[in-house]
Amino acid sequence: MDQTTGAGAAESGATPAEAAYPFETATYLLHLLVAIDRQRDLQLEERMRTLGLTVPRYRAIGVIARFEPCTMSELADYSMVERTTMTRVVDQLVAEGLAERNTTRADRRKVLLNLTPAGRSLYERAVQVIVDLNREMVVGLSEADQHAAIRTEEAILRNLVREPGLADRLMQVRRDAKAD
Repeated sequence: MDQTTGAGAAESGATPAEAAYPFETATYLLHLLVAIDRQRDLQLEERMRTLGLTVPRYRAIGVIARFEPCTMSELADYSMVERTTMTRVVDQLVAEGLAERNTTRADRRKVLLNLTPAGRSLYERAVQVIVDLNREMVVGLSEADQHAAIRTEEAILRNLVREPGLADRLMQVRRDAKAD
């Protein structure tokens, strides 16, 4: 039965599969992706707290670790955290001795970020937390189901991103990264 009108699949014109969902198929798919993302962030926040991290701080450390040296533009593109929040996070990481800001001789305006040994150590411990949670999230899903979900999400990302090449760059990080 259609949740919004009380009509059955035949009466509403919906396919049998759509009739099983509370929303139209595309809306429900994206609703689930957002719900998964939010629930994962809640779990990560709880687990990262034991390391003295928040999700934005972990994301900053993770992006810096992958790109070292990392520009602020790369950090903004790949961290999935608002720029103003990320600037504050970087300030905190630098103040705590977990990251360093450097400039190049060629362009003193360009800020490059690196992890300190303490930041690298914290990152390595945090990655294991991520790997453990990710494995828990896919328990019971076959490798084939996981690959199908990846292909679906890649297609959605390509459809969504307007900046030329950004979707491919975001997916390349996924392929190169250990976790997250």
